[in-house]
Amino acid sequence: MKREGDAFVTSNPALMVTRLPGLTRPVYLPHEDIKRMGDYETKLAAIAERYLDWDIRAVAGTTCWFTLLFDKVLEVARRRGRRARIVSDVWPNLRVMIGGGVSADPYVPILRKLVGRDDVALVDSYNATEGGIYATSDFSGARGMLMLPHRGTFFEFVPLDERDQANPSRVPLWAVERDRPYAIVVTTTSGLYAYEIGDIVRFPSTSPLRIEFMGRLSGCLSLTQELTTHVEIERAVEHAIAACPCRTVEFGAAGDVGVDGTAKARYVLYVEFDEGAEPARLADFAAAFDEGLAAQNRVYREHRAGDVALLPPRVEPLVRGGAKRFLDETTRGNVQGKFPRILDDAKKSALAPYTRSRGEVRSPS
Repeated sequence: MKREGDAFVTSNPALMVTRLPGLTRPVYLPHEDIKRMGDYETKLAAIAERYLDWDIRAVAGTTCWFTLLFDKVLEVARRRGRRARIVSDVWPNLRVMIGGGVSADPYVPILRKLVGRDDVALVDSYNATEGGIYATSDFSGARGMLMLPHRGTFFEFVPLDERDQANPSRVPLWAVERDRPYAIVVTTTSGLYAYEIGDIVRFPSTSPLRIEFMGRLSGCLSLTQELTTHVEIERAVEHAIAACPCRTVEFGAAGDVGVDGTAKARYVLYVEFDEGAEPARLADFAAAFDEGLAAQNRVYREHRAGDVALLPPRVEPLVRGGAKRFLDETTRGNVQGKFPRILDDAKKSALAPYTRSRGEVRSPS
């Protein structure tokens, strides 16, 4: 934590460490010298080197960083001559992963493969940096996370279709409707008053109350006013994976406007597939992704009918390790950096060097 004037400035993970219960501090890793490393590539490598032979029982962090940590652990183990195919060969007592920051669903298959067992619990949590959302997985298997509304936050929800009106509705937590998209407004004991945090959510269940992150207000993909959210992209990819068995490492969607000199547009899905686990045919995967989007988003479905405004989506595979290299370039190792589900034009251009073209690898110059 660095002092700037009368205040301390730090990252959210560092702030959370200062609030660890005293009981957990003796068994919490990493140690102070590693904890202070600013570059996360260096930090993850140091963690893997130092704690390879420790009895690790749980890991906590942003869900999308677990795969990077586990890759480092396996890399160090093999370099030291270990026969380590999976993380459980190194850390046999690992039983809990506490994640958050992104939807956990797309990462579960690759994490299960890396850990090598199905009995490791992934606890998904939803805590906004600005003010507490406080929701968590409860192992029921139901969609979304169980709301914890008694932690000093008063919630209001603005229906997404009313948000641009002069006087939109403010719906309290006890009056939300199932599966309706809302923008969150919070008032907290720490000083926020009627603050819009910028997230879009919905409630897959209202008894009990379960909340599901859908995306950011600033991050919908909308080529023809369809306002496709992060969750709709994830569900469409989930549908494509079920139809064309494969494993994804990361993915995100962008838009192409003015395709082939026309006024029409199309979605482009950038995907890094796990090595040896690509779909048999990319064209079938793209068609299934299209089918999934149409099922999720009514406006997309209407504008795709007969190619009236939207043409069939295209899938652009990324090179092995391309997603991580893109993140390194765009987030500079920020631990809260996440692979974007919705790619704007700038991120789309930054990702282009990591795509595959005509069977060849294109590397950045």
